[in-house]
Amino acid sequence: MSEATGRHPHHDVIAATIRDAYRQSDPVMGYRVERHPLGWFQFAPAGAGFGTVTLDAVEPAAIAGLAAAIRRSHGQTPVSVYVEDRNRDAALGPALAAAGFVADERNTYFAFVGDLPPKPSRAEALAGVTVEEVDGDGLEALEAWAREAAGLRG
Repeated sequence: MSEATGRHPHHDVIAATIRDAYRQSDPVMGYRVERHPLGWFQFAPAGAGFGTVTLDAVEPAAIAGLAAAIRRSHGQTPVSVYVEDRNRDAALGPALAAAGFVADERNTYFAFVGDLPPKPSRAEALAGVTVEEVDGDGLEALEAWAREAAGLRG
């Protein structure tokens, strides 16, 4: 921890890496991200059943149109809306609640302690991973497991 800031010495790099995951498309994984006047709209792979919106430098008055913008872009797909920092959350929270958004009390926060480990090579990162074709009943079981693991129902 830095004595001056109380933050991990690599805080800014780690935060930027996590932020980029919601702001950059990943065609290999099937995620598409579009820049929108209200922030970043992320579309998950077909059939995943969810999307995300990360609000950017938005004024509370702009929140009134957010639900309609999400419906136009994502249809009936459930969407999680993220606000990046506590100050922005405090400023936008009342407007989000007034527009019908509900705070999700189930959130995960990552804490990095100590030095970052060296980045593994691709071979090291994939050691022990096997790829198998799945179809039929196996595909349905895999999809059910993935929905349960993601906390989704149905």
